[in-house]
Amino acid sequence: MGADLTPVERVGPLYVKRDDLYTWAGSAGGKARAIRKTIEDTGPIQGIVTAGPRDSSQAVVVATIAKTLNVPCQVHVPSGEVGPSIKRAQDLGAIILPENPGYHNVLVAHGRETAALLGWLWIAPGCEGNTMVFETAGQVENIPAGNRIVVPVGSGMTMSGVLAGLLTYGLTNPVLGVMCGGDPTRRLDAWAPPGWRERAKLADGGHRAASARLGGLELNAGYEAKCLPFLKADDVLWVVGGP
Repeated sequence: MGADLTPVERVGPLYVKRDDLYTWAGSAGGKARAIRKTIEDTGPIQGIVTAGPRDSSQAVVVATIAKTLNVPCQVHVPSGEVGPSIKRAQDLGAIILPENPGYHNVLVAHGRETAALLGWLWIAPGCEGNTMVFETAGQVENIPAGNRIVVPVGSGMTMSGVLAGLLTYGLTNPVLGVMCGGDPTRRLDAWAPPGWRERAKLADGGHRAASARLGGLELNAGYEAKCLPFLKADDVLWVVGGP
């Protein structure tokens, strides 16, 4: 097992992949791991730019890391009333840049341009890229063979990494992705292994935030908690981590 391999715990009739127990630079979960690796590969950074929706949890992850590393941070979001996550990122020192129109492609284009102009590190929404897939894939090493994996799906990057990891380790576990936002199939088509639809299914987790605990574990209302209605005995719930 690698030094950063997070545990799989038994919680009642379920297994839980505790990727939320990975921590770095004040933040937790798979995105923190991917950003750490990106910074290690990039070298010293002068600042970080990211983008996302008005309720982007990634904004908090990036803002926390930037604050811990003592570098500035900018977040491009659609104009309008922002959610608690963006307000939290602002409290952490991030500069929030509203965009109108706030389409995803506009946010990404302007974020990339800002990062290039300033010479700062660009972190795409969902940490989209090979690093996120590779770092998540390595976490599949200790998943029980054959058990269905249930993973909350926002951008689709974590699910892409899980599917890549199953291929890497020669495992045949089925995967259920519970959608917690928009349609992730574009990113899954781009980053998951070819033929991912033969291994995985998607289910709609709804857009209303859920509130729940699993044993002593408090689940993220917008993500893991939405998986609970779909879980069966001996499933592996993948806890992504982060705010």
